[in-house]
Amino acid sequence: MINKSLVEMVKGRWREFKREPSAMFFVVFMPILWMLILGLAFSDSKQERYSIGLKNGSHAEESQVFDYLAKQSQLKVFEGDEAELATKLKRGEVLLMLELDAKGQAVMHFDPSNPEAARAHDASHHLIQEYYGRTDPRPTIANHVKAVGSRYIDFLIPGLLALSLFTSSLFGTGMTIVANRRENLLKRYMATPMNPYEYIVSHIIGRYFIFAVEFCCILGAGMLMFGFQVQGNWLSLITVGLLGTASFTSLGILCGSRTANTSTYNGINNLLTLPMMMLSGVWFSRAHFPDWLASIVEFLPLTACVDAIRRVALEGVGLASLGFELGILAFYTVACTVFAKMSFKWY
Repeated sequence: MINKSLVEMVKGRWREFKREPSAMFFVVFMPILWMLILGLAFSDSKQERYSIGLKNGSHAEESQVFDYLAKQSQLKVFEGDEAELATKLKRGEVLLMLELDAKGQAVMHFDPSNPEAARAHDASHHLIQEYYGRTDPRPTIANHVKAVGSRYIDFLIPGLLALSLFTSSLFGTGMTIVANRRENLLKRYMATPMNPYEYIVSHIIGRYFIFAVEFCCILGAGMLMFGFQVQGNWLSLITVGLLGTASFTSLGILCGSRTANTSTYNGINNLLTLPMMMLSGVWFSRAHFPDWLASIVEFLPLTACVDAIRRVALEGVGLASLGFELGILAFYTVACTVFAKMSFKWY
């Protein structure tokens, strides 16, 4: 039988969330804002265009080549003297600077470690050779296909959902516990007939209500604005989300189990959140990391949640194929709960 005190504590968790404007903003609107900005910035509706700088020259051939390049839709051309273009190159306003030397050879100044600059070099080189009459000895046939889930926004939305669950659980759960301890509310709770476990359980159940809001708002916005489609089973996706929420909430309870200072708790949160946000594959693939680093971050809870949600949503896999990811989330849930129980300070 569910105790009335537990029900009231759960109601309190929901009221705390509903009455806090900043919580509503960061849980509901911030992920959607990120989705809108990055989705529009990396939309696949337009051809990739490269900004290049053309150094002002004096001979006619140079002007003819530059006029040809300026007409190409693939290039966005800026003309100027060497000092002006060098400044634009340092600021990242152009990817390379192009000039023709006295022998008519194209000289390109760019940073080869910048992948976009390297692609701008390849595109400019191809167009210059085309201008001088180069023909391909064996043309290829481009067969364009549209793969479901191949857009950047399809990659991003599952990561944003996992990140939202992670940050709202850490900041919402742990910060509430720290604030209650600082205001001596925990002492008062201990003086009531309420069992201590009910306070902790109320945070977990209350977090599930907030999970429902995050889940519906983020995926709903993705479907409405960008046509996002979930390829897998919705029940599997919800199960992964619930387990991820339990894992993150347990971590938040552990972080706030002994802290009475909000500044200290914010420091702990930032120490956990910022590295995981950058390393767990939320914004970009972990394939770009060194092998040793990629193998380490696989064991982070946010990485497991991101990978599991992404595999269900984009690849359509079931729970049976997510043994490693679910095992990582379950481990953090159990381990953090046990350590939080052992170290929890009520006053």
